[in-house]
Amino acid sequence: MALLSRALALTATGAPAGAYEAAQREGYFGLKTLSRSFEDTRPVDVWALDGLARAVTQQANRK
Repeated sequence: MALLSRALALTATGAPAGAYEAAQREGYFGLKTLSRSFEDTRPVDVWALDGLARAVTQQANRK
């Protein structure tokens, strides 16, 4: 649910690409793909499940 919430927040605020990259460094991968799903005209449950299936959660790289 955190992934979906973060994608919705970034989309709603019109976040720049850097915000998505920062989220990716924190381990939230696939947010940009998921954010594009909000523009889909299909029912919410269909695009949400589809977007979540494409989004990947991984451990962030350590520096």
